[in-house]
Amino acid sequence: MSFGGSCILTGIGALAYKFDRNQQFERLPESDVLLNKMNTDVYRKKLQQLKIRIPRSLINYFKDFFDGTSHLYPIKGVIEVTANVKLYSVPMLTIFTSYSIMYSLVSIAYWATITPMYTAGLLFLGPPGLAIAIIHTFLHTNALTLMFMRMSHLQSALVKRTVTFKNYQSVSKTKPIKFYVPILTNYFWFYYLPKKILKYTSGLFVFLGLMGVCSIPVIGPFLYTLAISPFISRIYVSNIYRLRGMTNKQRYDNFLDHLGKYTVFGIYAGVLELLPVISGLALTTNSVGATLWGMDDEE
Repeated sequence: MSFGGSCILTGIGALAYKFDRNQQFERLPESDVLLNKMNTDVYRKKLQQLKIRIPRSLINYFKDFFDGTSHLYPIKGVIEVTANVKLYSVPMLTIFTSYSIMYSLVSIAYWATITPMYTAGLLFLGPPGLAIAIIHTFLHTNALTLMFMRMSHLQSALVKRTVTFKNYQSVSKTKPIKFYVPILTNYFWFYYLPKKILKYTSGLFVFLGLMGVCSIPVIGPFLYTLAISPFISRIYVSNIYRLRGMTNKQRYDNFLDHLGKYTVFGIYAGVLELLPVISGLALTTNSVGATLWGMDDEE
């Protein structure tokens, strides 16, 4: 449960969100390309887009990282929730209760299976080794719990409440579009499927590497949080972007073009979530902060 269970629940949460019914599915326009046009209309086009995107993303990264204001929004989320406790109390209690249950389940499994291995491996340090094993247990179980809690998107109702309270006018009246690629197309078999296989295979190795980093006693969870900071932001802000009517492609393009903003927000949000229990509250404040960010970040 401590590791495998967290991964399974995280995957289920991601799939549930990805195929949420509160969006309309439309066929990707370019997916009807003919086989003899794949080279010119797909491969060369994608390569040209990549040549443009990489330098643009690098330039924007440093600009957004050092000159942006996204780092302020996790703090704004804390201020907003503190100033309006009655408004946010019910969703905050729901999220915190869910976090507490999940943290307890993960902790029980972790203490029974993994903590003894850390304790045995650090015995040569004496009492300090035992202290390190215990501290790491609390931090590591918290990181595993947050994997699921972020991807569960239990914060969706909280985002809508924030939008209503702030009288935000840019909420789309139609469901956001999610483009899909039909399986019986040349585009699917000769581009989309190979791309997805490469993406998820490399992603699996990266994920296992990150889990290895997170397993380093005490400092591992800190390094892990820094490494995934852009993706923390992407998860949090996706709800408000959906409410704004942004398609899945637009959200992905925004993520790549402004990776610096996502990194900074994720670092600050991740720091608030590092400590157990406090992170159960930070899930609410970070969600509100990301909503405020998404409301202000209209381009």
